[in-house]
Amino acid sequence: INRTATTARARTARKISKMVRVKVSQIKKSIWASKARGDYWLARLTITTRRIPLIQFGARQFSKGVKYQISKTGGKKMIKGGFIQTMPITGARQEHGHRGVFERSIYAGHSEGRDSKGRLRKNRLPISEKFGPSLGIVFEEAANIAAETMAETGAELEKNIDSRVQFLLSRRAG
Repeated sequence: INRTATTARARTARKISKMVRVKVSQIKKSIWASKARGDYWLARLTITTRRIPLIQFGARQFSKGVKYQISKTGGKKMIKGGFIQTMPITGARQEHGHRGVFERSIYAGHSEGRDSKGRLRKNRLPISEKFGPSLGIVFEEAANIAAETMAETGAELEKNIDSRVQFLLSRRAG
């Protein structure tokens, strides 16, 4: 059952990656498989509803902003004035800051006061990171993925059970 669930997870990730421009490895991180046990013969795949950062959709910096493409069939979109930045390390955790697509708030303007040369100080904040859709939404919109995966998984489960039974019988026969 667990082997079948792992295969179903990989198949689902590959099918979703054909629809959106995200790496299969990133999609697999968003699909969680609960495992079957001896007293509970059920494995379940759960797709998180956490939204994916736009940087994972092939975002590229241009002079006027950031271009990205969510759907493989759709066109590219642009965030005018957006920028790609690696955030600095904060706090006690000594990890690299994460890279993302950011946009300044429309209310970011000049702050009060002047700098040493008499110019108005610029208020560079607030900024916000931009996200694309969640994989759960993409999965729901493509109803055929669920039906195809269930059909393939049923056949795969039969094959895995037969294989395991044959293995156990061959060990028993000696």
